[in-house]
Amino acid sequence: MSLRDPNGSKQSLLLDSHALRARDDTGFGGVGRVKYISIQQLARFLLVVVAAIALTGCGAKTPTQTGTATPDDYFPGVDRSTVVSPSNRTLTSEQQNDQLVTNRETIKTNLKIGGTTQIKINRFGLTGLVRIISATSVSLESFSYDGKCPAFGIYLTRSNNTTSVLVPFNMANRVYSNETLKVNFPSSVTINDVDSVAVICENTKEPMVVERLS
Repeated sequence: MSLRDPNGSKQSLLLDSHALRARDDTGFGGVGRVKYISIQQLARFLLVVVAAIALTGCGAKTPTQTGTATPDDYFPGVDRSTVVSPSNRTLTSEQQNDQLVTNRETIKTNLKIGGTTQIKINRFGLTGLVRIISATSVSLESFSYDGKCPAFGIYLTRSNNTTSVLVPFNMANRVYSNETLKVNFPSSVTINDVDSVAVICENTKEPMVVERLS
């Protein structure tokens, strides 16, 4: 197909599948100018636009985008230092160890190996000496007892919770006469977890005597 312009020259309009034609009307019956945009040029333009959009989205991702969102990401000003776990939740062994470490830091007993503590209940002829012999063991020395307590037990505990049996001595309720025995601590318990020795005699829950370890 061809047209003649006012000057008599001949222009050829190429119509094929590889070009897009845009007509720029001059108005008033003038012959329009025909511009050609190749598909390759259009593809390059679109590629540049897509790349620019992609680059704008390459900034830091939000916690929800990365999948590691925590309450602190959404409420950074909230103090969670007093948050406690549900009381009915069973702690794993690792969590129990962490709890013991916390107790050690809180108690700070400063107990030393070789320290001794006297226990005594005159009414039942109970007397003895608790000696710290290592970080995880004590001995009960020169222990005597008439075996007449309605309930009997000796254990290491903490002064802020004297009913908590951290190191039971596992002694039979019988007559003892100037005897010595060694007590090994349960796993993960050390002298940094205890600060007192307690003796049960008349009540199975409340100790009759509590002495601070030294």
